[in-house]
Amino acid sequence: MWKGYTLREQIIHTRLRGAALTTVVAVLIICASTPAQAQPPVPIRYSTRTLAMGSAGLLSSNPIEMGYFNPGALSLTGGFHIYIPMVQVNFNQDFIDLAEFIGDNEDSFNNFSSMGLLHQLDFINKVNNEVGHKWVGLDFDPMIGVQLGKLSLSAYSVSRAQVRFDADTNLNPMTGSYNPPTLTAKSEVDLVVNAAYGIQAGPLLHGGVGLRFLSRTHTEQVQTIDPLEGNNPFKLFDTATEEAEDTVTGFAFDVGGTLTLTKAIAVGGLVRGLVSSMEDADWEPEICAGVRLKPLEVLLGIPKILIRDITLEADIQDLANVRGEQYMDKLQLGAEVKIPFFALRAGMNRGKFAYGVGFHFLIVDLAVAKASVPVVTPTGVEDQDLFSLSVGIGF
Repeated sequence: MWKGYTLREQIIHTRLRGAALTTVVAVLIICASTPAQAQPPVPIRYSTRTLAMGSAGLLSSNPIEMGYFNPGALSLTGGFHIYIPMVQVNFNQDFIDLAEFIGDNEDSFNNFSSMGLLHQLDFINKVNNEVGHKWVGLDFDPMIGVQLGKLSLSAYSVSRAQVRFDADTNLNPMTGSYNPPTLTAKSEVDLVVNAAYGIQAGPLLHGGVGLRFLSRTHTEQVQTIDPLEGNNPFKLFDTATEEAEDTVTGFAFDVGGTLTLTKAIAVGGLVRGLVSSMEDADWEPEICAGVRLKPLEVLLGIPKILIRDITLEADIQDLANVRGEQYMDKLQLGAEVKIPFFALRAGMNRGKFAYGVGFHFLIVDLAVAKASVPVVTPTGVEDQDLFSLSVGIGF
């Protein structure tokens, strides 16, 4: 382990490692004794790769992503990297169900306006029964960024759209009246500019700081559909009335550190939102920690023919328990196996399995993933099956 180091360097490294581990233990004890209810800090962008690895990536994220995910490990990536851009789309299972329903009922959608009233109401009730009362989600997350040595600059958007259809169109036989169906759409658009700088304090110790500026726009739209008035319910929001639109801005400052115990093992932590501010938001700092293992680094001298690299990572989020969750719900496990041109990924987040695959050739980067993640809907937080697809130009 210490081959090539002088005795003095070995003593320094041993003391650094001991001090770092003591600090981690102290932080865990303090955090475990002072739980409080609060909101998480400024949200970040989870890449398709990270989702496939159970959202674990504090110590193994790709360059550029590391700049806003954990600046404490930024100096581990180093070099020159660029994404121009990386485009990502996420959608839930309800989105797929809706797309399949539309395909299966294409004739009814196309001929809706020529139907009689009773047939229109019957079809609207069919829509309501099969795909109604569900928040159909679609996210669009483009990102551009550049890393110059230990400096990372990036900008990204996380756009979340949710649409819900509700109908109770049964005719009242006495009055001939009914309640028109409604379409509700809610969206949040986060525009984020991030700057981060990594610091290497020695052969083993790395640190970093990051600063994010955020602009968030929230919009809510409601459309009431009345077949008697000739409104086609499937031309979404043609006559939508804007009920609420609000834009707020804020910032967050992160600080993190990583200790590379050996070439194969690294441990690290991050305080996300150490200092943060945003109108109408009560954010508390979120403390995260992780450990990363690269098994092939242990087998020095073994030729890497088919398997080029293996990464295993375990992270735990919100050590201070500011959101009052069970600690097993904070655990994130991830694995990645790289073979020529491809990367196979799997993980576990909140006890739910995730998996995916990536493809990289020259400067083209593709990735797909399926994961179960907690999603904030207008009616509360719920676990949803999320599918993610990303494509970009980068190296």
